[in-house]
Amino acid sequence: INCLNGKTYNSCGTCALTCGKETECVNSECIEGCFCPDGMYEDGDQCVDILDCGCEDENGFYHSVGGVIGQPNCESECICELGGIIRCYPIVCHEDAFCDLYEGVQGCHCNVGYQGTGQVCEDIDECTDGTNNCAADADCTNTIGSFTCECKHGFRGDGYVCDDINECLDGLHNCDNNADCVNTKGSFSCVCHLGYSGPGTSCEDIDECAEGTSSCHSISTECQNTIGSFICICHEGYAFLNQFRCTDVNECEAGTDNCLLDGTAKCKNLVGSFKCLCLKGYIGDGVTSCV
Repeated sequence: INCLNGKTYNSCGTCALTCGKETECVNSECIEGCFCPDGMYEDGDQCVDILDCGCEDENGFYHSVGGVIGQPNCESECICELGGIIRCYPIVCHEDAFCDLYEGVQGCHCNVGYQGTGQVCEDIDECTDGTNNCAADADCTNTIGSFTCECKHGFRGDGYVCDDINECLDGLHNCDNNADCVNTKGSFSCVCHLGYSGPGTSCEDIDECAEGTSSCHSISTECQNTIGSFICICHEGYAFLNQFRCTDVNECEAGTDNCLLDGTAKCKNLVGSFKCLCLKGYIGDGVTSCV
């Protein structure tokens, strides 16, 4: 047993002198526990000299020194002083207090939402002291004797329960037609589509050709900007190898040249083109005549 406040352990104590009542120790039974030193009196959980014991009121109830003795009408408040003296003082309950027996104490008590002695009461700011029950996504506003809860921007509810508003689904966003709306907790963001740039609330087409960010082959194709994208167009004399690159067309092998076919000229393939040459012994352009 761990004894406190000046008391000591005794496996066979016989008597505990207590303030507020006469105690006779005659043929007391053996009791194990914590006891005050000889000649000292128990006053609650303290050990005091007989001269430091408190007061007994008119109803026979004991009060320690400094104890407040409430009066039914709350027009006065009595305090127990040394020597067993009870002194009473006139009091007035605060306008935000009530007079009653509350938590075992008769007297002035502050109303709910206030704190103090009952004679002086101050508003409790539940918002700053953390005693409100507003939702985490709500703003708490202190009022006289109470508080209010209101969901923050981007949330809806009664303030005690707040749910995120999906601005994207509810059509409450201001994203550009060429942007995607992305819902976030309490808000949203706008992201321009591929091929567009901007803050999302406005999006402009990116000219990949002018900025040099297209994938078109620089030698065999020409880049042509489109809304939100681009296309690659083969230069004359080339054919698509894939959507971004073209390969040289051999007009001579394909028979798409315009060289003379009378046996006086021949076709020579060039990168992206061809050339008509008169055979040896002939002169001319190879297209209209070789003589």
